Amino acid sequence: MSQPLFGWPLYSDVGPVYTPAFSGGSWSAGLPLTNLQDERVHRKARSATDSTTDAQFDLDMGVARAGLRIVAGIGHNLSLAGLVRVRLSTVADFATNVYDSGWVAPWENAYPATGLPSWHPSYASLDFTAEDADNYPLGLTFVTPAAVTARYLRWEFDDSSNPDGYLEMGRLVVAPGWQPSYHPDQGAEIGYDTSSRSQETDGGSFVHTDRARRRLVTLRFGDLPQNEAMVSFFEMQRRLGTTRQLFFVFDPEDGANLHRRSLLCYQRQLTALTMPSYGRNTVPVQLVEAL
Repeated sequence: MSQPLFGWPLYSDVGPVYTPAFSGGSWSAGLPLTNLQDERVHRKARSATDSTTDAQFDLDMGVARAGLRIVAGIGHNLSLAGLVRVRLSTVADFATNVYDSGWVAPWENAYPATGLPSWHPSYASLDFTAEDADNYPLGLTFVTPAAVTARYLRWEFDDSSNPDGYLEMGRLVVAPGWQPSYHPDQGAEIGYDTSSRSQETDGGSFVHTDRARRRLVTLRFGDLPQNEAMVSFFEMQRRLGTTRQLFFVFDPEDGANLHRRSLLCYQRQLTALTMPSYGRNTVPVQLVEAL
C-alpha cells in the first residue's frame, strides 16, 4: 500500500492564467468538449458517432505542467467491450510520450483476486458482468508511475459497437498528485452516504425516493512535518475551500480497487491543523464525492 494522492489543481480546467484548448475528433455542438471543464458531471461532452476517429480529443494545457500524476474521466458511457487510451506528451503530435496507458479495458479485472465467492459469475474472470456494470459509476482513472511533465493530453475511445452510438463523458481531470510522506493513521474511513428517503403509507408499505449514493472519505495524518503540512494541506484548504474540486486516490498501487477508492470530490469541511509537538502537524481531512 502506498500513500494517498491528492490531485489539485486541475490543470485541465480553465485557470486564472491559462485556458486549456480542446481539439480533435468530432463532438456535438450542443454537448461540446468544453463541458468536460464544467464541475457539474451531468453536463456531458458527446461524440458525433462511436467511431474511433470521432470519439477522441486532444487537450493543450497552454504550458508544460510539471508533477502530473493523475488523468481521469468521470461520467462516461463506455460499454463492456470498450477500450480507452491516454497519452501525455511535451509535443503536439505525440511523436514521443512521457506517459502512455496503452489500450485499457476498464471493466476487466474489476474485482480483487480474493474478493469473490466461488459461485459468483466473475469468480474466474474477475471482470464486471453486464448486471454488475448496470448504472455503475465506474471512473476511468490513470495514475502515472512517477511524476511527469507534459503540455498535451490525448484521450481515445475504441468502442465502435457502443449501443448508444456515441461516446460521452462528464468530467476530465489532469492534475499533479501530492503524496504525503506518511500513511494516514489507522481508522481511515471510506463509505457511502445518500439523501434517499422512505415514507411509510397508511397501509404499512413504503414509498421510496431513491437518490444517488456518494462516497465520503475521512482521514487523519497524525505526524506530518510542519512545512509539508503548510504547503500542501493548508494551501489546499485556502485554494479549494469547500467549493472547488480535487481528485483523490486512496491507494495508487491497488489496481483492483482503484475505481472504488478514487473519486472526484470536494473538501466536506475545512479542518484545523494542530501541533502535537514542535515542528509536527496533525492534519484531518474530510472529502465528499462530486456527482
